[in-house]
Amino acid sequence: MNNKKPIISVRNLTKTYQIGRKREKYKRFSESVTDALMHPGFLLSSSKNNKKSFNALHDISFDVYPGEVVGIIGPNGAGKSTLLKILSGITFPSSGEIELNGRVGSLLEVGTGFHPELTGRENIYFNGSVLGMTRREVDEKFDEIVKFSGIENFLDTPVKRYSSGMAVRLGFAVAAHMDPEILVVDEVLAVGDGEFQKKCLGKMEEVAKAGRTVLFVSHNLSAINRLTDSCIVLNKGQIVFNGPTGKAVDYYTQSISTQEVVHKIDGLVCFILRSNAKAQFIQISVFNSREQLSRVIYYQEHFEIRMQILVNELIPIAYIGFIIENSRGEGIMRVTDDDIKKPLLSSLSSGTYEIRFKMPEKLLPPGKYSLYIFIGPYIDERFNAISFEIMDVESRRAMMNPPDNRSYYDYPVAPEITWEAINISNEGKI
Repeated sequence: MNNKKPIISVRNLTKTYQIGRKREKYKRFSESVTDALMHPGFLLSSSKNNKKSFNALHDISFDVYPGEVVGIIGPNGAGKSTLLKILSGITFPSSGEIELNGRVGSLLEVGTGFHPELTGRENIYFNGSVLGMTRREVDEKFDEIVKFSGIENFLDTPVKRYSSGMAVRLGFAVAAHMDPEILVVDEVLAVGDGEFQKKCLGKMEEVAKAGRTVLFVSHNLSAINRLTDSCIVLNKGQIVFNGPTGKAVDYYTQSISTQEVVHKIDGLVCFILRSNAKAQFIQISVFNSREQLSRVIYYQEHFEIRMQILVNELIPIAYIGFIIENSRGEGIMRVTDDDIKKPLLSSLSSGTYEIRFKMPEKLLPPGKYSLYIFIGPYIDERFNAISFEIMDVESRRAMMNPPDNRSYYDYPVAPEITWEAINISNEGKI
């Protein structure tokens, strides 16, 4: 029994959304402020005619104590992002009670907390003021924030011109450097390059070691295992498990993550389609070098990962990709269309598409792998979407290093290297 006072206390929290409400058109900052002043009752009156509703969260209760690092995991639509938005004060609960005993810094969806018309510099000060900081306090942190984000050359550019990766880098830098007692982070690892992701994880560890509280949503279970001691599992708006991280991850992978699959054979997985999605995965498959569906790929052959997606509307800022994870759930390779000069997904109009990723031979060491696939920002994602195995039956090292020999199989890549020894004493080759 913990004798400390909780820094976060949630009791009987419910959040109900109205279905069918028309989306507001985009407004400039000045228009948003004017509307709020001229029509303070608009948000209340505009929802009266809606008839349908659903509970994004239903009667959930939990406590988080000072210094705890708590993971929140669950399938798409489980209520994870809704919970963090409520805790961050971005939206309000329909019923229930929340008690927060500290200042909250948050990084949620890409661009949340930023106004697109303001520059990066202006948004840093704007976020500081929202957190109750004085201009002098923000000044003291400013250089550190800018250096961490790596967007020095774009500080005076409106945020609406930023890529999703740039927006996340700045958002995380602001949230983590404002010295919040509670840091709330929603899937920061889905955006940005590998080096920045390492910086984010390192910063969250630093914040935790300083005795602050961290709530971390991620589908990267290796990061959840690394950073958190306890974990909340959400499913369909309710808490279905709350306890030690290891047990929570086991519960999720064994009980919930397979519920989104409608059909599965070797090398092919089809997903249950959701309504009202901007874009979503239909299926994912793995093909060997002979153009055959297969969950077994030989080390000496190339292979393809194919994703079928349904796009319902043009999404100007969007990306698609995957993370290859090893048998321990550790991400060893990340690929997105942000890596190429002209992102692919953001140029696609409505329709059904098959996107193919050609993977070279002799890349991954023999072993079992799975894919975490995602369409972002926060559009669709599938943990453990498909599994496959790399086998090596031809090379000399495969015969000398059986699968239980960790000296070979523990490393993330195993390319075939050309070896040559030159006798430089007489300038001859051996």
